[in-house]
Amino acid sequence: MAEQTKTKTKQESKKIEGYNPRMYLQMKAVYILLSIINIIVVLVSFYQLGWAMYCAQQSYGCISHVEEDLLKSNSCILTMITDIDATPAQSEQMAALFKDIGMTTGEFKQIRQKDAEVDKQFTEALATIDEYKAAVSQAREQYEMAANNPDKMEEFKTNIFPLYKAQIEPKMNEATDKMSQTVELQKETALNTFYTKAQSVVFVLALMILILVVGVIAIVMMERAAKRAAIELQKRAEEIEETSKKLFQSRNKTKAMAYSNVLTGLKNRYALEEDLGTRLESENLFLVNFDYDNFRNFNEVYGRDFGDEFLSMVSERLKNEFSEYAEIYNITSDEFAFVFKPEISGTQADGYAQKIKEVLSASYTVYNVTVQLTVSGCTYRYNAGECLSLNSLLSKMDGVMHTAKNNGGNTILEVNRI
Repeated sequence: MAEQTKTKTKQESKKIEGYNPRMYLQMKAVYILLSIINIIVVLVSFYQLGWAMYCAQQSYGCISHVEEDLLKSNSCILTMITDIDATPAQSEQMAALFKDIGMTTGEFKQIRQKDAEVDKQFTEALATIDEYKAAVSQAREQYEMAANNPDKMEEFKTNIFPLYKAQIEPKMNEATDKMSQTVELQKETALNTFYTKAQSVVFVLALMILILVVGVIAIVMMERAAKRAAIELQKRAEEIEETSKKLFQSRNKTKAMAYSNVLTGLKNRYALEEDLGTRLESENLFLVNFDYDNFRNFNEVYGRDFGDEFLSMVSERLKNEFSEYAEIYNITSDEFAFVFKPEISGTQADGYAQKIKEVLSASYTVYNVTVQLTVSGCTYRYNAGECLSLNSLLSKMDGVMHTAKNNGGNTILEVNRI
């Protein structure tokens, strides 16, 4: 009996002096609760970061896609200007690109979390794209109306470049600039979002280090994943920027091709209109135009290949002998225009006009056949403001040249100013 009492006393003493199961149970409960709270905090923080980065990447992808389609459409319209025969295929491609822009815009609007400034900038860019699309649609409608009418098609070919310079190109440049600004703003916003959210994550990591080591490890791994995502996003941005540069260079190259005659290498009518531009309003000029007499019959007798080779030889000689004194233009197949430089006096220009006539009328040996053609020409001592456009100026000179041809050709007449 005494031994049983002694044993019971030892058990009660051990219970009082030892570990309290209830206390450890409470500690475990608190530990689990804190762990759950921290896990929730971590999950919420990384969810916000991940969601923000996901939305930012979606926004950037949509905006970049629209910019790529816009640059492709710019390339299409430049191809249309330089190669009218390619217009149907380019027109269909542009329609597909604008449709794709519309679909991408719809995807952008579905993104739940967007930066307000980016959204506003993108909306403004879309407005300029719509204006650009309307200008392009006008050109496409004119092409479709002229497609089955050769006379209207020639008129369309004549008017398409002025229409492009006056309406399409300004809208194209404005839309491209707006989209570039939107891309840059989205890049900046994405990085700011990442850095802001990353600061919250760092705070959570510090808290987890104090409470739960395992949580710290998990957060570090997730942070690395977020950084990899940011690096990938930056790499994508650099690739898009490089593509934009290449497309810009391609556009400049295409523009240069549009201003020169492929056969002779001389500047063409578009270049003449671009070079004179506002000079018609403010400068006195000395111009000379020459056109071969009966060149159509010449082509019919010898063939177009022979005629092309003949024009190439003539153009090369003109460049070698007169490019120092005047800008030379091949404005139609066999018509050449000369705009003398300001330092050349009227008397000197008259003398050079006679020498140009001699060069044009000289004999040339083409494919072992020696040929010689006559030319009709006119000189124009132009005073600033006499003509409102290049068309009216050339119309005056063409009228004088027709008079020269009707009088037998092989002569130079002067435009009489009113």
